[in-house]
Amino acid sequence: MRPWEAAHVYVTLVSPCPAKGLSLLLALARAMPRVAFAAVATGWTDPASRELLESAPNIALLPPDDDVDVIFRRTRVLLAPSLWQECCPLVVME
Repeated sequence: MRPWEAAHVYVTLVSPCPAKGLSLLLALARAMPRVAFAAVATGWTDPASRELLESAPNIALLPPDDDVDVIFRRTRVLLAPSLWQECCPLVVME
């Protein structure tokens, strides 16, 4: 994959929720309104988090995919700012 290619448009966060860095994604999206962000909703994404994401005009809500490369092919920068104690987010290893 070549993230500099035109198909890679998003700054992406997988599993947006408070523990996985939702507040950071929202702050970045507000600070950079011309940047296209994406959030891949998963089981971690509760209704309140989804509502916050839907209210941001420059955040696209993407469906999860069993083939993570489908998401990565649209991603220029991957965010993994986990705010809770974990060894390493799975998406980083993928």
